[in-house]
Parts: sequence; structure tokens; C-alpha cells
Amino acid sequence: MARQLLRWGALGMAISISLGALGAHQLKKILSSNSFEIFHTGVDYLLYHSLAILLLATLSQYFSEKFLKGCARLIGLGIVLFSGSLFTICFFQTKGIDIPVWLGIMTPVGGLCFIASWVLIAVGVMKK
Repeated sequence: MARQLLRWGALGMAISISLGALGAHQLKKILSSNSFEIFHTGVDYLLYHSLAILLLATLSQYFSEKFLKGCARLIGLGIVLFSGSLFTICFFQTKGIDIPVWLGIMTPVGGLCFIASWVLIAVGVMKK
């Protein structure tokens, strides 16, 4: 389980750094300041939560695989919904496409997944 978490965390870190560089060197030229800020927020949360997945790998010696999988799934879902929706919103804005309501709802749902994962980790630590 730890190896799998390390792989996913490292991949997330590589993607977040790549997207951050893309944003800083290319997208900053074509995105509005508002869209760039939205994109940057998506990159930041991808980075933070990729680090969290790496943290879970470290915690694997203390917690069950079932517990870690639950935390990792919530973090992964949060990344897809939160960061993914922000990246999609930026893309839609650059193309002049109206942002569907359901897409705007995905961001806070992803944020709730992040919050739930951290609460689960805190509860797990308190119970241990």
C-alpha cells in the first residue's frame, strides 16, 4: 500500500509542478488575471494534496490499509473534483464557453472531500 501511495503522490507532485510551470510561462500570457488565479488555486491544491498522499504513505506503518485507502480515495476524489473543475473552468473561460452550473458545484464538493479526508486522518490519529 505504501508503494502505491508513494507512486500516486509522486505523480501528483510531478503533474502539479508541470502545470505550475505551464501556467507561469505560457498560460499567464493568455489567461485573464481572474482565470490565472483560478488556475493557480487548482495547482496549489493539487500540490498540497499530493503531499498529503505522500504523508499517507508514511503513516502506512501505523494504520490499516483499509483506513489509508479511504483517506487516499477522498483525497483523490477531492483532487479530481476541486482542481479538475478549476482547470476546466479556466479552459471554458479561455474559449468563451458558458460554465455549466454543475461544474461550479464540483469545486466545493471536492473541497468537502479534502476536508473529510483530513478529519478522517485526525480521527484516526486520535483513536490510535
